[in-house]
Order: sequence, then structure tokens, then C-alpha cells
Amino acid sequence: MSGIFRIIDQLPLANGLTLREYEVAAVAAEGISMKKIGARCGLEPDTVKVMLGARIYRKLGIHSQVELVRWWIENIELRNRGDCEACLLRQAHLAGTEDPQNSGKPAGSRTD
Repeated sequence: MSGIFRIIDQLPLANGLTLREYEVAAVAAEGISMKKIGARCGLEPDTVKVMLGARIYRKLGIHSQVELVRWWIENIELRNRGDCEACLLRQAHLAGTEDPQNSGKPAGSRTD
């Protein structure tokens, strides 16, 4: 890797991970072995182990691959789902329209 791609790869994302660390974390969050993570990411299994333990887990405040799977579901997958309850409520609030939990009535309407 050279030039601009090397620089982009090292830029931290919002959660402090570099693009490469994010890629490895995404694959590791599938719960697969270090050997399979390495094969998919083009890394040796020992490199994956060090990258996860010394960098990714530390930056995310976790300690294991099991915690990474949980963290990934809670922080990445649920935030990216457009149909989760919190997302719907936030969208309705930002739009100033309906409260999806209140049968189509305007947000803040009373039902009593």
C-alpha cells in the first residue's frame, strides 16, 4: 500500500479505529477464528491476535471477541438499521411529524 491509501488507512474513524482496524473488527465480529479472520483480511493469525488485543479491544474498551460481537451488534448493526424503535422515534422527532408509538397522531398529542 502506498501514498494516499496508506494515509486514508490510518485515519481514525468516529470510534477511534483506523479503517484497517474497522475492517478487522467487522470480520472478527462474525465470531470466526483468528485463522479465518487473517485469511479474509490478508493477515497472519498472530497479527490478527495482536491487532485485536493491543489495539481494537483497547480502543473499544472491551476484552474479548465475545464482547466485540456484542459491541458490534449494539453500536454498529442497530445504529445502521433504519427500522429500530429508537431510530423511528428519532426520525419522527427530527421531522416534527408523527409519533410512531401513538397511532399516527402528531408528536406530543395526548390520548386521554
